[in-house]
Amino acid sequence: MTKALLFAGFLTFVGVVGSYESAYSRDAVCESCNNDVYTFIDESGNEWEWEAEEGEEFTIGTMYTLSMDDNHTSNIEDDWIKKIEKN
Repeated sequence: MTKALLFAGFLTFVGVVGSYESAYSRDAVCESCNNDVYTFIDESGNEWEWEAEEGEEFTIGTMYTLSMDDNHTSNIEDDWIKKIEKN
């Protein structure tokens, strides 16, 4: 019985850890574009780059919402943009 309870507790722990939400969003201004690589600067001054796909364009000086993924780490330097939407 004790082994069954320990195993159930372990599965609960794994489920909680596995469900960690890594998505967040940031508002950012489109700062520049160079060879289809757009640079966005968020409200904290962080720069983010996005390589545009064919037909995808962003307007310099316009505010966008960056849907981000934190890569399951506390270090912002390895975060990445999942999607960009105009505000």
